[in-house]
Amino acid sequence: PKEESLGFALSELSIMRQTGQIDDTTFHPLITKALDEAGYQAPDNASLHDVLDMMSRVEKIRDYAQREKRQLYGAAVAMKAGDADAAFTFLDGPEGAGIGWDLQRNDLRDKLGLPPEHDEFA
Repeated sequence: PKEESLGFALSELSIMRQTGQIDDTTFHPLITKALDEAGYQAPDNASLHDVLDMMSRVEKIRDYAQREKRQLYGAAVAMKAGDADAAFTFLDGPEGAGIGWDLQRNDLRDKLGLPPEHDEFA
């Protein structure tokens, strides 16, 4: 599926960013343009609340293909909301990110002034 290929390519770019092979000024336009051209266009008014909501939506989807699409849209929403780290977490997905998924959720909750969802990660 094209979503799987796109997710893989964006994850590779994310790794390149994390290892310093490309910087944020290169990475951000690349990921945003790739998602946009693939049809994953977040609304201009996307917020951190929307990102947090998308995380909950992704977790509820059991169908792999549908989940992959939601993760890509979640990454687009996160980029539009200005949170590239959340976008990387969406690209990894709940299973790929592991504990990072919960840590990212709590980081978003902290930015929004909400209590942590799981105290053991606070």
